[in-house]
Amino acid sequence: MKKILPFVIIILGILFLYYWKNPLSAQVKIRDSVFYVDLAIAPKDRERGLSGRKSMAQNRGVLFLFGSPGVYHFWMKDMHFPLDFIWISESTVVDIDENVPPPKTGEFPVELSPSQSIDKVLEVNGGVVKSSRIQIGDTLQFRN
Repeated sequence: MKKILPFVIIILGILFLYYWKNPLSAQVKIRDSVFYVDLAIAPKDRERGLSGRKSMAQNRGVLFLFGSPGVYHFWMKDMHFPLDFIWISESTVVDIDENVPPPKTGEFPVELSPSQSIDKVLEVNGGVVKSSRIQIGDTLQFRN
């Protein structure tokens, strides 16, 4: 057993590093647009979100998944580019905040929350909601 333990620790370390650098991901579709999203499920992933990133490809995003419906609060701490927030209840878009700017130096970050309970939030680049014609009432579909 003592001989196996170091190998188990090494394997667990490699898996940890892999998933730290390569978060769980999925494809979601709203209208005709497909987004490749990182899934923010764990509290640490939801807290970090897109903070610190300098940019993101137009067809990318982060999908925050919550275990139960609620009014969850978000802010633009350590953001460097504008975002669109797509607030989702079950699979329906119920609210949208567009082109939320990153904070300027010395400025407190913008805080946001949906107008009703949600269980998911999709963050995409600012302007994507408009260019993709995403509207309240649209349906989010998971793709393989």
